[in-house]
Amino acid sequence: MKSFVAWPNSNIDNIKVVDGDTLKFSITKEFRVRLARIDCKEKKDRDAWTKAKEYVKNKIEAAKEVKIIGTGLDNWKRLLVEVFIDGNNLNNELMQKGLAVKYEFNKKRVKRKDSKVGSTDTKKK
Repeated sequence: MKSFVAWPNSNIDNIKVVDGDTLKFSITKEFRVRLARIDCKEKKDRDAWTKAKEYVKNKIEAAKEVKIIGTGLDNWKRLLVEVFIDGNNLNNELMQKGLAVKYEFNKKRVKRKDSKVGSTDTKKK
C-alpha cells in the first residue's frame, strides 16, 4: 500500500499532479503546493510540460512512500515543498533529468536559471 506523509506526520488522502512543479493533495482539505527551488516549463511549451508532468505522475503512482515537507511560501503565498519519493528528492531529480531548472524565490524578483545555457532570466513581480 502506498503511503503519503506530510507535515506534521499526517496521512494524505490523495495526490494530483497539476504540472511538473505543482501538486494538489488532501489532508482534511485540498492543498495546492509548489515544488521548491525548481521551475518546469509551462503549458505553452506542450512537449516539455507534458514530459515533466508525466515524469512526476509516474514517480508518484509507482511510489511506496511520498513525503512532502514544507519549506516556506512563494510570492503568491503558495506553500513551497520538497518532495521525497521512496527517499529520493523529486525536486533534485527533475533538475538532474533536465525537466526543471533552478528557480530562486524572493520578495522582489524571481530568477529562473537555465542550466543548459547558463543564462539567467530575471522577471519583476
